[in-house]
Amino acid sequence: MLVGFIIQGILGQNVILSIIFYPTYPSFYNLLIYFIFCLYPPFNFTSLFSNIAYIASAHPGANMWIKGKTYFWSDLLKARPKT
Repeated sequence: MLVGFIIQGILGQNVILSIIFYPTYPSFYNLLIYFIFCLYPPFNFTSLFSNIAYIASAHPGANMWIKGKTYFWSDLLKARPKT
């Protein structure tokens, strides 16, 4: 259980998910890590939460905060733009 908390703490960061899902170059290791972590259910939950938070949460803009968009079920199937 302690190992699960450590892995979830590492994978709970949006930066780590961006590295795994959007590598700068395709690599065998990135694909291997992706398929291994897809078998780990908390990874899938973190990925889903990260995608929802990316669209629905407010984010800083030019001198003000920009309100997030409404997240719809159809957004589950859309690819998230690279950050």
